[in-house]
Amino acid sequence: MKTNLILITLSILSSVLTTSAGEPSNPYTGSSEFEKMKTLAGDWQAKADMGQGR
Repeated sequence: MKTNLILITLSILSSVLTTSAGEPSNPYTGSSEFEKMKTLAGDWQAKADMGQGR
């Protein structure tokens, strides 16, 4: 029983690793809105109530 579990685990692991071992994906460039927001000058501060509703 343990041997079967180990073999199943190893086969799943090897199939996952081989499917993800393809070409690397393109790096995330962000949305055009986020890229525009990054160009805004100034020091930004935010206040968060951490879910307390205050």
